[in-house]
Amino acid sequence: MPKLTENEFYCVSTRKKVKVKSEDMCVVVLKNGAPALYAKCPKTNTEMYKFIKHKDEDRLTKKFGSC
Repeated sequence: MPKLTENEFYCVSTRKKVKVKSEDMCVVVLKNGAPALYAKCPKTNTEMYKFIKHKDEDRLTKKFGSC
């Protein structure tokens, strides 16, 4: 699968790439300490997560906010 851009997520319900508006995304830290981008699929309302690197966490938190 090709690499996803910052505003693209993979929806497991539709099995397709989905573009999400930046105001609907946020940064969350999972239980294991890994940072991830979080959004809901606009079509199916399924929760979607995308892991991000620790070094990018601060930059993306400033851009999208935290949950």
